[in-house]
Amino acid sequence: MKRYVRWSEDDERALRALGPRAESHFPRIAEEFYDRLSEHEGARRVLEGARSDQVARLKGTLREWLSVLLTGPWDERYFERRARIGRVHVQIGLPQRYMFGAMNLIRTSLAAIAMADFASDLPLHEAMVRAIGKVLDLELAIMVEAYHEALVQEVRQVERSRTERLASLGTMAAGLAHEIRNPLNAAHLQLALVQRRLGRPSGPDVRGALAAADLVSTEMTRLAMLVEEFLQFARPHSLKLESTDLRCTAEEVVALLAPEAVSAGIQLSVEGPGTVPAILDHERMKQVILNLLRNAIEAVGSGGRVRVTVGLDGEPAAHAHLDVEDDGPGLPSGDTRIFEPFFTTKPGGTGLGLAVVHRIVSEHGGRVAYESRPGHTVFRVSLPAPA
Repeated sequence: MKRYVRWSEDDERALRALGPRAESHFPRIAEEFYDRLSEHEGARRVLEGARSDQVARLKGTLREWLSVLLTGPWDERYFERRARIGRVHVQIGLPQRYMFGAMNLIRTSLAAIAMADFASDLPLHEAMVRAIGKVLDLELAIMVEAYHEALVQEVRQVERSRTERLASLGTMAAGLAHEIRNPLNAAHLQLALVQRRLGRPSGPDVRGALAAADLVSTEMTRLAMLVEEFLQFARPHSLKLESTDLRCTAEEVVALLAPEAVSAGIQLSVEGPGTVPAILDHERMKQVILNLLRNAIEAVGSGGRVRVTVGLDGEPAAHAHLDVEDDGPGLPSGDTRIFEPFFTTKPGGTGLGLAVVHRIVSEHGGRVAYESRPGHTVFRVSLPAPA
């Protein structure tokens, strides 16, 4: 890049001559730099989250940046340091158009200092202005390269996610076809049996036909449940995230399942603090808790216990958690396939309930994990808590 802008030793000498005269102006330039950024909403949003001491530190960093800009050395280490600064601007989300505007302010300020202090030495003044233009063009090139690298990485990530998504859809389609085929085959066989029993020459077997029809109804119900769970997993959802009492959300689901638990002879309870704030989509999180509780209720059987515990982690609380515990037979511990579509350890299970749980929790920026041993299984959902 230095060759491209015709960088020379004359440029280095001119900048080093300007440095001592410009140094006393660095605090003013830093103030103007951040005042200019704060005039524009896109840049102001980036700065609004910073504390006053952080802004003061940023201004100090800019003063150091100006000092190195005018003193060098302009070697490989210089460019590596400047590239790191460019990556920081990308990471904090500062739009690149504001960098061009800010560089213009610095260019104008340094040129004005050169004019004021070296007007009597026209050749030196002109050399300084040329050198200022070249070095700031180099800085912009480094900054643009940092934004370009980030864009390339983002495009690659999108392509990688798309490829993984297509592969996942292929796997899900194969699994769905297999799972649908089973109830359809069973229903087809039972309907054929109904036809034979109703068409007997000796007289219709109505009772046998009704029994077969009941089996068809059962298989159709299972098929409908499978399709609904698949749609829950595959359909994109926009989350309505807000600060919500996680305990209240859990209690709603427990109240919904309480009659089912009572009829099965299962103890179902909620424990934890009176209020547990979390950032979540209320309806989607109800689906998570519903799936986990249904699994637990099916696992324990009559006389079993299922407990929901909510709480906060850290001080101050950074995460809210929800645990679903049961005293059932347990699961294969540490098997990460348990959250994959169509993987199930239950006879007749769809293998989509926990996949839906994992997807919804991930969309919330949370985590779901489990531990299990014979007689005790716990699934923990961790969610962001309000600041």
